[in-house]
Amino acid sequence: MVPDLALNPRELAIHSLNEEVEKKTRAAVEEAKKSGKELSEIYRRALIPMSPGGVWAGKPIYVSRNEYFSFTLLGISAFMMLKHVVALDTLHTIICIIVSYFWYDLYSGILHVVLDEPANISLPLIGQPCLEFQWHHCIPSDIAREHFLDVAGDLNIAVSIMASLHIVWSSSWTSHPYCSMFGGLKLFMAWFGQYSHRSAHSPRPKSLSPITKALQKVGLMITTRAHKAHYKAPYDEDFCLLGVMEPFITIMRKCVKNNFIWIAIFLFVSAFDVRILGKTMEAIVA
Repeated sequence: MVPDLALNPRELAIHSLNEEVEKKTRAAVEEAKKSGKELSEIYRRALIPMSPGGVWAGKPIYVSRNEYFSFTLLGISAFMMLKHVVALDTLHTIICIIVSYFWYDLYSGILHVVLDEPANISLPLIGQPCLEFQWHHCIPSDIAREHFLDVAGDLNIAVSIMASLHIVWSSSWTSHPYCSMFGGLKLFMAWFGQYSHRSAHSPRPKSLSPITKALQKVGLMITTRAHKAHYKAPYDEDFCLLGVMEPFITIMRKCVKNNFIWIAIFLFVSAFDVRILGKTMEAIVA
């Protein structure tokens, strides 16, 4: 397929990745015919169109995201954090940031475990994110080849749902300062986690910004070397996108084997984490 020369660099990157999906899928189909083995779910889904609204997973695997929507969500995140930053004690604000950093890394590991489960591709709504995430194992460079706005934009639907939930319920229209702060930080950390993940896949690590390299060096962002372990079958190591909470995910995976329990854990923490963290902080301060 010849790419449209009118496509901009972001669209060309998406087009190139989808072409690679088609090429790898054709090769997998031919191999399955020769070997008689069943075709993997990621290839089977790459042969059928995604249902309207992405309810059921299918192709295209990679799509360009609306950057204006992404910036709107980032603005909401900033509003939730800054609305009360003057009223909060500086020490308490710093504590909120530190707690959010460690909690987000654990949360990213829980999400990663759910997205990496092959059986979840056949589920409605979460199937498409699972499909794209598992194609990342086949094309690890995809996250570095995509524009960062498309990488961050992969979270738009999930972040918009959580933003609505945490504004309306968790922080009661931002009237609870600590819940609002934790809600805003959670949305911001989602972008930071995507940036950390993308940086770990950079084909030219030396070209990363000095700040990024410094954060990787001190262990606040996952390094390329540390993240490489996840891309060896059966893809059961290094789930956390920042890397510091990986030991806890390892313990959880040893204790929890049922996939639906993992989904339940993910849904619970997605809905209640900001409320729990905010109310706990309020109680400590009081």
